Amino acid sequence: MKPPETFDASGAFETCRVKAGKVLFLREHLVRLAHSLKTVGIASWDNEEVKASLVRAAKQIGDGTVRVALRRAPSPSFLIHSHRGSPYPEAMKRKGISVITVATRWPAGETGIAQAKVSERLSSILARAEGGEATEVLRFGPLGLLTEGTISNLFIVKDRVIVTPPSWLGVLEGVPRSRVLQAARRLGF
Repeated sequence: MKPPETFDASGAFETCRVKAGKVLFLREHLVRLAHSLKTVGIASWDNEEVKASLVRAAKQIGDGTVRVALRRAPSPSFLIHSHRGSPYPEAMKRKGISVITVATRWPAGETGIAQAKVSERLSSILARAEGGEATEVLRFGPLGLLTEGTISNLFIVKDRVIVTPPSWLGVLEGVPRSRVLQAARRLGF
């Protein structure tokens, strides 16, 4: 299978939730994207053009997700992908999801790219394949500790204490993780 022409494994991306035609936490997502781009060595990009494109796409879909993917070759450029509707179907909200752990290790902490949302997603692809029909796949890092899912962060709540793997394990410090931790502090966890 040949990858689409727009694929560039050395690029970076950011996925944002959209509600009522607005990108949630847009500023934080753009900061996170800038960090990822710096990590993969893409220094020049038009932040305002990317922002305006995300805002336009959000207005068009109303509710859903928008993703910006920036690529290096042949010159820095970006694509906007949008999806109308909730990424979480009602049945999933009612019945829950299936989660599995797999042997495929996440190279978290071994390289700087563990802290960036980069286009090269081979370890996630392999883990998802190993996970079969599970909705989410949880991975272990190089130290054998549970780190995160292929598309989610990991939080355990017990007796009003929230436990999440520390960032020094190479866990992606994304916008949703940061927002959950902020909300937990406000709620006294």
